[in-house]
Amino acid sequence: MLQVSRSRRLFSVISLVAITISLVPRAALSQSQYVTDYGKNIPPPAAGTTGSIKPVRSAIDSKTSTTTTKTKDGGTKVTTTTTTTTGTGTPAAAATAKTSKTLTIVKPLKHVATGGKWNQFADYIILKPGQEVLPLTLTINNGGENGKPMRAIRGTLSGRDLFNEKSFNGKSTLVLDLTGALTPGSTQIVFQCYGEAGSYFTWDLTSKISPVIKELNPASAVIGATVKAVGKMLPVEPKAYQITVGGKAATVTTATTEAVEFKVPDGIKPDTKGEVPVLITASGIKFKAMTLKLGADPEISSFSHVSIASEQTMTISGKNFGKDASKVKVTFGGVPGDILSLSDSSITVRTPEITDMPSMKEVQVTVNGNKCKKPGVMFFSMRNVENSDGYSPFSVPPQFQ
Repeated sequence: MLQVSRSRRLFSVISLVAITISLVPRAALSQSQYVTDYGKNIPPPAAGTTGSIKPVRSAIDSKTSTTTTKTKDGGTKVTTTTTTTTGTGTPAAAATAKTSKTLTIVKPLKHVATGGKWNQFADYIILKPGQEVLPLTLTINNGGENGKPMRAIRGTLSGRDLFNEKSFNGKSTLVLDLTGALTPGSTQIVFQCYGEAGSYFTWDLTSKISPVIKELNPASAVIGATVKAVGKMLPVEPKAYQITVGGKAATVTTATTEAVEFKVPDGIKPDTKGEVPVLITASGIKFKAMTLKLGADPEISSFSHVSIASEQTMTISGKNFGKDASKVKVTFGGVPGDILSLSDSSITVRTPEITDMPSMKEVQVTVNGNKCKKPGVMFFSMRNVENSDGYSPFSVPPQFQ
């Protein structure tokens, strides 16, 4: 009797606990219904899905078309929606560029389930040249604050499995790193989902880098010179850039997060102001056109001396020397002299120390990295002989050698 009584009391306690648990709200027993149910007890896609679900690809015009097909096993309907999206991002300009650290490649797209069956949505990611080198992030948000989440979402990229419902790990948001996974042009991404009617998910593709270009340095250069486009958050891959100067493609030499360097191409013609337009596209983003003052090659026309000693002062006459001494260099046999004064047509320079006198040295003037096409020649000796007879700077008279 004692054992029966204890058994009855134990049964009563268990029954009371069971009743109490049944009265506790479901939310108190788990994080959410999403966490509890997501990916569970979901019927697999209808047999023959691979053959029966055919995404319809429309023209690349950001429009959406919807078709409904029937499978061969009992007439199960599968809805396929195709959305074509161009990865335009947000254009940036030197004067008005936004400093946001996030660049939108594909704006958020929303797909809604019809309920009771698997739906398929085929979208297209279109990258402009250079965007493939950016750090790319794919984000899938299942449901929303006031929206029903899908019971399951699966994705493929160019026919390869990308993720499934288990990838969410009980969360409503899945973030995937697609850096290096895409190429310029169109890439198909296909989503399969299962959920109640009206349940939905959204997805987008972004980059943490939004390039900004502020200015050209220098603002004036000659053909063949190297110019920097200075900015911030710039891609470090030279192939991410397309640059034209005066309508001609420029060669990109180096790139950092703060500047991209390019060569001023041959064959360009300035306008009446002596300027040419510079158009820069970085990772598919077109920047506001900038102008570059096009200078002519520096030229030597005469020297103040035909013979000179070390550490003496002489004058080089010519043109296109500019007015910024920091961008001008005069060398004697490769050894730089000290520039004392400068105008666009004249350079006063102190010769360097020359130990192998008498000797002839090539005199070269470099402006903004651009050298004279025809360098001069100077005779170094213990004598300072002025060029009073207007001898050519490109040869030394025999009597002074």
